Amino acid sequence: MIRPAIQRTLKRSWGISEKLIRRHPHVFGDVKVSGTEEVLNNWEEIKAKEKEGKEDPNLYLPAAFNEAKELIDKARKRKGYG
Repeated sequence: MIRPAIQRTLKRSWGISEKLIRRHPHVFGDVKVSGTEEVLNNWEEIKAKEKEGKEDPNLYLPAAFNEAKELIDKARKRKGYG
């Protein structure tokens, strides 16, 4: 009961990202581990699942470049260069 409340508070006040939470279920979830090796193995499995379907850069890079350009343009305008 306390753990979810603490997690919500951490996410809200410290801005802990969803990726950090997703990759550390032994800290933020209910996963029990026996040691460091198991933590690292779980982490690698989670990363591999996240990367499924992203092996081909042509599937995600164009959108990422467009998003980066939009962010740069917004920053330029905010700084008075655009």
